[in-house]
Amino acid sequence: MIEVGSSLKSTTTVLVHSPIGYRQDEQEVKELQSLVACLNCTVYYIAKFRLRTINSKHHLGSGQLAELSSLVKALPPCTLVFNSELTPTQQKHIQQQLCVDVVDRTQIIFALFAKRATSHLGKIQVELASLRYASTRLVGGWTHLERQRGGIGLRGGPGESQLEIDRRLIKSRIRKLERQLIKLQAQQAQNRKRRVKNKIPIIGIMGYTNAGKTTLYNALTKQSQFSSSQIFATLDPKAGRLVLPCGMKAIVMDTVGFVRDLPHSLLDAFRATLDEIHYADLICIVIDSSSEHADVEYAIMQETLESLELHTTRQLCVYNKKDLSNDDLVPCISISAFNKSDVRQLADVLSKELRNLSDTVI
Repeated sequence: MIEVGSSLKSTTTVLVHSPIGYRQDEQEVKELQSLVACLNCTVYYIAKFRLRTINSKHHLGSGQLAELSSLVKALPPCTLVFNSELTPTQQKHIQQQLCVDVVDRTQIIFALFAKRATSHLGKIQVELASLRYASTRLVGGWTHLERQRGGIGLRGGPGESQLEIDRRLIKSRIRKLERQLIKLQAQQAQNRKRRVKNKIPIIGIMGYTNAGKTTLYNALTKQSQFSSSQIFATLDPKAGRLVLPCGMKAIVMDTVGFVRDLPHSLLDAFRATLDEIHYADLICIVIDSSSEHADVEYAIMQETLESLELHTTRQLCVYNKKDLSNDDLVPCISISAFNKSDVRQLADVLSKELRNLSDTVI
């Protein structure tokens, strides 16, 4: 059976960055390096190729694949990590030709999510997304499972191949996880009913990963939830009460961070978590003002909100980490979540925003 969210076979990795055309975005490379580092893997080398078109069989061109093969032979045992999503066929053929383990960016994100998930809901969602992803790759990438097996029951019927057994077990596990997820979503719906009945406004905190969302959440709610300057340090949603300067009470929700090209299958599996944000009255989009790519990260967040159909919800853009930034930004509000005066200023703005929403409803 295929293990979900398991570690890479080798902790030594070679990153393969292969954009189409002349685009060589260093941010994308650094982001992949950070993802791999969070899995306790070492980046031995970064191979960069420029593609005119994507080869349907090997992703890379024949000459580029030969160059990569020579590189791999000169290195100690390693795992190739492609900074793009490979098709099952591409992954299988690259592994066969180079005789090395190959994973893509999507698999790295799945592995990291599996490592970070702590709650029952989070673990179910990660496993569900991973299994759905694995089920599409059984034929293309797991030909070693095609050997015939006999027997009955779970061990396989007469002449049933290992591939067919794996496919059947994965489908069975997916159905079980989906049933568990439905029960958890029903519990969430009950909690939402109570909030609606009490007419407590909800403030959702969203943003690019490592923007300081949980630090801001802790500052507003006076909690001490785990926060770290790592990618996807927070996976499980958190909710805490906030008493605003105007006396109004609100619920603040902290959510998973986002990155470029977050796998759609992962977003689909995390609907149970992200659905909570659909009931927010106000969304705080937290941007790391010390990031060299703050404008790009903001644009990615806007695209993500639109894909989640949240773009019509009232938004407040909060540029965090101003204590680490040398830029003169003129955003909606610029703060440091570690500065109590800044947090009070943000609370005042939140009070005004929620009062305006209340007046609009009336």
